[in-house]
Amino acid sequence: MSADFTAVGQDNVARLIAQMPLCWIVPHGDPAAAILMPVVLEPGHKSLLGHLPLRAPATEALRGDPRASFLFLGANGYVSPAHAGIDDWAPTWNFVSAKLTGAVSLDPGLTRDAVEAVVALMEGPNGWNIGAIEHRYDTLAARIVGFRATIEHVSPRFKLGQDEWPEVRSRIADALADTEVGKWMGGIG
Repeated sequence: MSADFTAVGQDNVARLIAQMPLCWIVPHGDPAAAILMPVVLEPGHKSLLGHLPLRAPATEALRGDPRASFLFLGANGYVSPAHAGIDDWAPTWNFVSAKLTGAVSLDPGLTRDAVEAVVALMEGPNGWNIGAIEHRYDTLAARIVGFRATIEHVSPRFKLGQDEWPEVRSRIADALADTEVGKWMGGIG
């Protein structure tokens, strides 16, 4: 799927990233330097905004080769044959995930915007904000660098069923209704 992802992909990938912004950032030049960091999908769904520790191996790897994959895992859960109501049915795991690939542009000028975007996503409009640490912001910010990743490819995978008949899928969705993966099953259909 290209960066112009549509239909189930665009809205649900945006929902996934908003719910679970912490992702693995895997530099293509040095996959072993992968790091967990939060990112925000920017308006228009064409780029991700985030920050990295300056001393992280991932940051150094991205200076040499800016291409990276961003791996998101959202709601997930085990599906038992008991959920399906069929004894000879095989258990499985339902999940929502996405892999976004793109070029990372490290930019100290984006650092504050990146931190504020993640805080705003997590705290909401009336929560904590960066002004509370303004007196030490420069000291903390000197250890990180903002980035923007231009999305080139999106590969969502929403495995919310396993070839079930509609009535079996309905039983599973009902059994998992109070879980996050059950909410996804009900929201995507």
